[in-house]
Amino acid sequence: MHTYINNLYSTLDKQYKKARKYFHHHLTYTEKILFSHLHNIPKNTIQRGVSYVPMMPDRIAMQDATAQMAMLQFINSGIQKTSIPTSIHCDHLITANIGNKHDLKQANIVNKEIYDFLQSVSIKYNLKFWPPGSGIIHQTILENYAFPGGMMIGTDSHTTNAGGLSMIAIGIGGSDAVDVMIGEPLILKWPKIMGIKLTGKLHAWSSPKDVILYLMKTLTVKGGTGYILEFFGNGCSTISATGKATITNMGAEHGATTSLFPYDDHIYKYLKANNRSNIAQLSKTYAHYLKADDEVYQNPEKFYDKIIHINLDHITQYIAGPYSPDNITSIDNMKEKIKTTLFPNKPSAALIGSCTNSSYHDIGKVAYLANFAIQHNMKLKIPLFITPGSQTTLITTTKDKLLDPLIKLGATILANACGPCIGQWKRNTINTSKHITYNSIISSYNRNFPGRNDGNINTLSFITTPEIVMAIALSGDITFNPNTDEIKLDNGKFIKLPIPKAETLPKNIFHSENNKDNTNIKTSKNIQIIIDKKSDRLSLLQPFPAPEQKQFYNMHILLKSEGKCTTDHISPAGEWLKFRGHLENISNNTYINAKNTFTKKIGYGILKNNKHNNIYKTLPEIAKSWKKQNISWIVIGDDNFGEGSSREHAAMQPRYLGCKTIISRSFARIHETNLKKHGILPLIFDTYNDYNKFNAIDKVDINNIHDIKPNTQVLITIKHLNNKKEYIKCHHTLSDIQIKWFQAGSILNYFHNKNKTK
Repeated sequence: MHTYINNLYSTLDKQYKKARKYFHHHLTYTEKILFSHLHNIPKNTIQRGVSYVPMMPDRIAMQDATAQMAMLQFINSGIQKTSIPTSIHCDHLITANIGNKHDLKQANIVNKEIYDFLQSVSIKYNLKFWPPGSGIIHQTILENYAFPGGMMIGTDSHTTNAGGLSMIAIGIGGSDAVDVMIGEPLILKWPKIMGIKLTGKLHAWSSPKDVILYLMKTLTVKGGTGYILEFFGNGCSTISATGKATITNMGAEHGATTSLFPYDDHIYKYLKANNRSNIAQLSKTYAHYLKADDEVYQNPEKFYDKIIHINLDHITQYIAGPYSPDNITSIDNMKEKIKTTLFPNKPSAALIGSCTNSSYHDIGKVAYLANFAIQHNMKLKIPLFITPGSQTTLITTTKDKLLDPLIKLGATILANACGPCIGQWKRNTINTSKHITYNSIISSYNRNFPGRNDGNINTLSFITTPEIVMAIALSGDITFNPNTDEIKLDNGKFIKLPIPKAETLPKNIFHSENNKDNTNIKTSKNIQIIIDKKSDRLSLLQPFPAPEQKQFYNMHILLKSEGKCTTDHISPAGEWLKFRGHLENISNNTYINAKNTFTKKIGYGILKNNKHNNIYKTLPEIAKSWKKQNISWIVIGDDNFGEGSSREHAAMQPRYLGCKTIISRSFARIHETNLKKHGILPLIFDTYNDYNKFNAIDKVDINNIHDIKPNTQVLITIKHLNNKKEYIKCHHTLSDIQIKWFQAGSILNYFHNKNKTK
């Protein structure tokens, strides 16, 4: 990798001169990285937010839940070896229950079939395989693969984490990954660029997590859509590398393509501490290339499409939730919020970790508070769970005795995995099976959609910083404000918590023994990939059929989603993760968490409708019934449809069950791309309130689907029960190449046909 990065850096001067000539202006850091990774330079000038361009990233990363379907698709390609460095990380399938060792042992038993499959395809096709227990994908990437000035893609929305190491890192669907693995470029809409100017310095209890929570309050869950957020200003150099990663990681929640920081000394020190001294020295040598041109910083208004100025001196502490990561309240106002909403003020659990906040620095700060608590005979008021981000972090924090006070205080150390953050949490103290237990939890995670953490839609999930989570765990009250409030001790005295302090990095280097991928395992083309035909977890894929015009007449409406419809609503995780490699089985959860305007019920629709009796069934039951009858169907979506995870299952499942199009007020970027990849036509209302014109018993026609062109309108015919017809206009964002995917039935079909022709 050192040689590759050296070769890339040695071309930067030439590349950037060419880019300035091409764009006729000085360059932002975003433009520098994107231009240096173009597959070819378009003849027409690239327009921000408009042009689709072919990109060649430096590497690909996949987590075990998304890698299954991606590799099943790759097997069908007939390619013998991945075209660029690719890694698989086993972090999503480990259920949090009792603790690290027990849970990891159970995961290896329960998921053996999946792990064996992923390891065998890694050996056969030359991927790096990180076994269960190695760590959360994004922390492992940061420690081992991310580098300044590079570009990577990952089949997880929080791939953006690597932006903290000055890298463009984009979350994509599995099909995007497969395209690049077989040697095709990534087709990316050239983003707009939002400059985030940081000045000042964080103080007291404020931390990098508060910066992104402030941004979430400013941008909301869709304010970053279509942008890359580029941070600049002297405030950047006051934030550690992992602090930067926290900010870029959670940038996935406001919809941005990605976020990134310019290179600085914190990044150099982080690379060096992770035993990557060669990369550290290289990046230092080329540091003047790993940022925007000076002229951009002197006149940022000329070069960024939008600018937000954040004075870190004024950043306070924030709590997000419940229900949405942009539902932000300052810690000073939490008492009033709880009083007004009547949410339970005593959380049932406190959780520290996830890919957003599980670094050495994060654990160090909560360890500081734990030591203080022990010294003053304080006890945890609620159960506390700690997730180190990787085996490297676990070993190093153990050797540096940072975990000792947390364990002594009574915290449970979970496996180095996603666990409760993605619904892989087997709770022992709360009965979640019937979804009836109303309770609050507090975590340092990134998402708080209903049912996200424990499968219980009545768990109210609040998000904040690790140190505030720790303070609340010691006080037992979600409204506790460590700036002003005190905790009552057993002896009746009151005490105020100190501002937490911790080293950002270990004194020497990180300890990484026993944290190896399969680098030393030789690639073997002869290894057999065996999938049991009776398996309920893995199944080979059959190509989706190309669209026929007749399928787009008299389409039924399965669902008219009301309000937020994230990928967790479309294809929940949690217990369903075990079916991520079996399209038919996982289709049984399609839209089960979506609220349907037609029924006012979650997960239910109308199978048959007449004047006397409506027959209600679950949405997947209805879809399967229509599939058997060869009835095409559509979905009507609200704003930001498909927000959240990169999971392409949220597109593949509807496609498998017979969905032909989704018409929405707006789409989340990754989900819209996934729909295009798998042959579902994503359309956007020209008139916002046309959403209201659809009734449960209507039928829908779309004419001339084979005549769709870029930047053109699509006419929709709504056929009401009384034979009255209504016409509305929609638009789409498909490029020329994406229209070819649609006409072929999917992107894989397109490439298969293309290679067959060759």
